[in-house]
Amino acid sequence: STLTPKSMAVISTSTREMMEAAGDNVMEQAIEAGMLTDTSRVLDGIFFDDQAPYAERPGGLASLATGVNTAASTGTDAAAISADLKARLEQLLANGYGGPATGWVMNSTHAATLAELFIEVQVNDRFLRVPIVAGHQVPPGTVFLIDGAAVAFGADEPIFDSTTETLLHEEGDPNAVLPIADGSGALATPVRSIFQTHAMAVRMVWPPVW
Repeated sequence: STLTPKSMAVISTSTREMMEAAGDNVMEQAIEAGMLTDTSRVLDGIFFDDQAPYAERPGGLASLATGVNTAASTGTDAAAISADLKARLEQLLANGYGGPATGWVMNSTHAATLAELFIEVQVNDRFLRVPIVAGHQVPPGTVFLIDGAAVAFGADEPIFDSTTETLLHEEGDPNAVLPIADGSGALATPVRSIFQTHAMAVRMVWPPVW
């Protein structure tokens, strides 16, 4: 498979007064750190969602969890949970996967529930001797069992640029896909001059793919 990098990008603006009052690039560094944190959270959600791949982004892992690659839970008590997850592990091993990079990936609330039910999870953060990775961006209601060695993920270093002399096309409608103009020539609104409004724009571009 050929992996073609996609483009995650975000632009933040602040007044020059704020940037200069902080001094020594303090404000710019804080903005860049915030961009990395927010974009990482968005990326986590995209990575595990159920959206099929298209030109702008790869498919979420849940879009691959169909048919025999998934199963509904049979119950919510400890015995049913243990049987369900053991069946997933057995299937993974039967298909030739299950190396050292294998882990359960789940929403943080599900990990907390497992910790209430199983001593192994409380003590070792593992279930059936397989490590647990939990986060609030993983879709609730789904538990993934992933052999990390079978997932190819690539991402260049984030690229940061800043400017005080640019024109921004801003669009308030989150459903409008027109960073500058749509196919009919309609422009994003409003249009703001960073130079005229004595501001600074910081842009981060991060090209990941999997």
